[in-house]
Amino acid sequence: MSPVLRFRSSFAALALVAGRRFSPARSARRRFPVRSRLSRRRRRARRAGGHGSEARGERARRPRRQRDAGRSGGRGRRARARAGRRHERGSAPAAHPPAPRKRKKAAAPPPPPRETALSESSEPSFTPDTFYATAKASERYSAIADAGGWPTVSAVSPGARGKAVATLRKRLAMEGDLPESKAAGDVYDADLKAAVLSFQDRHGLRKTGVLNGATLKAMNVPAAARFRQLVSSAQRMAGYMFSFGERYVVVNIPSASVEAVQGGTVARRYVAVVGDPDHASPETVAKIQAINLNPTWTVPASIIKNEIIPKMQRDPGYLSRANIRILNGAGKEVSARSINWTTEQATNYTLRQDSGRGNALGDIRIAMPNKDAVYMHDTPSKSYFGRDYRFLSHGCVRVQGVYDLAAWLAEPVKGGWDKKAITTAIATGERQDIKLPAPVPVAWVYLTGYASRDGLAHFRPDVYGLDSVGPGDAAAETRGPRPIASR
Repeated sequence: MSPVLRFRSSFAALALVAGRRFSPARSARRRFPVRSRLSRRRRRARRAGGHGSEARGERARRPRRQRDAGRSGGRGRRARARAGRRHERGSAPAAHPPAPRKRKKAAAPPPPPRETALSESSEPSFTPDTFYATAKASERYSAIADAGGWPTVSAVSPGARGKAVATLRKRLAMEGDLPESKAAGDVYDADLKAAVLSFQDRHGLRKTGVLNGATLKAMNVPAAARFRQLVSSAQRMAGYMFSFGERYVVVNIPSASVEAVQGGTVARRYVAVVGDPDHASPETVAKIQAINLNPTWTVPASIIKNEIIPKMQRDPGYLSRANIRILNGAGKEVSARSINWTTEQATNYTLRQDSGRGNALGDIRIAMPNKDAVYMHDTPSKSYFGRDYRFLSHGCVRVQGVYDLAAWLAEPVKGGWDKKAITTAIATGERQDIKLPAPVPVAWVYLTGYASRDGLAHFRPDVYGLDSVGPGDAAAETRGPRPIASR
């Protein structure tokens, strides 16, 4: 064997022992490079720009494995060539690649316009005369239903003319929003707009004077369904044992509103958030005895079982962040680590949230002892007051203007507890109770249909489905929409 072949065999053996692949032909090319005809053609194509047909042909004739292996190197050569051309033009290559542009977040769509609004009527929802007025109104609506009901109307706006307007005039005259003397005609004039505004106020809708949206839907609820609402509400009122006074508070749950009544008229009216259908606010009567500033919150056992325990299983630090303490029967604080959160052991303890920022009751609690352990209070979740659907709480009533309501309740208190004084006391962060010299009666009622002393009937959605509806009545049409998620 020649020395050269002996050398190659020995080198191949060493390579195999080291685990490397060895090709004698590849090694020979590295040691003795041969400029083949293909290499010369490639160099000529490169000098000519690399875009000629000959270069393309050569690239196409290369084996797939060689083409794939040379792609990364080709990209590197092209990058170096571009850098060289930039240098020749006198511009240095960029030190860093340009930062990617940040996409602007799409603006959130504006919330839909409000459909509901507080009534502007000075008539309270619940007075000593409401039962009689509602029973009388139910007879009138029964007669309308027996006569075939009222006509179906379509959307129209002020200034319109035609058959649709004539139908609308007849429809509003049947409920008393438009005088009988003005029922004829086919023009949407100022009198008809005033009648539409009256209809919207009676139904707790935003007063626009235009017949569309929620107003149109409410106007096309059958007369028989409205009769059932009046009768059902009258039946519920017959069971209320309430002592009306010179000053009292009414919470009409279907209206999601609170009324402070003084001298037989509404002195103040507030937007409220009431219980959701799964945690309905109860019909109850009580007496407001005190106003709690910077209150603590004792978590109900049902919330501990259904919400707190699952949260602690997922997040053991939840109670600490929420400033909720665990107290045993002796009032001593217990560590959350000593509780078995895979069981219902926590329901045997008292969970109390400290007052201050984030407290579920906000800054004010209206104390009104009752068998259902519910009350009115402030809330840190102020955004819920801006919704049309406000059936979102666990049963208590959240009041938007609770500072103003507290000041109204505290007017008889000696020492001057006005809104400014209440705000100043809350700013100290200390717990303080304002006891009322005389308890103020409060009634939580469920009136989906009721009549005021002027004879006009008012209607609200039957969100809890408590009205008794007979066969053939449009039960669903008298109920408000229930969202997929209430929180």
